Amino acid sequence: MPTLHHYIDAAIAVAIMLTLSVIAGFLAFGVTDDRSAIAVTMGAVFLLTGAVLLFRVWLSSSSAVRPKEPGTP
Repeated sequence: MPTLHHYIDAAIAVAIMLTLSVIAGFLAFGVTDDRSAIAVTMGAVFLLTGAVLLFRVWLSSSSAVRPKEPGTP
């Protein structure tokens, strides 16, 4: 079951990335009608969101609680 949990987490992360990318695309469409600029904006937001989420996972895994040594309070 832990593998299924990882797939669900990944699907949620991709959904967040796509949602923010589409919102950025609509905002870019309001500013310009250039389709290439809109595509670049959507791609940049998608990658930036992925990088932020990856950084958050890295921070949470690096500060994980380590087991205590035997005999320590």
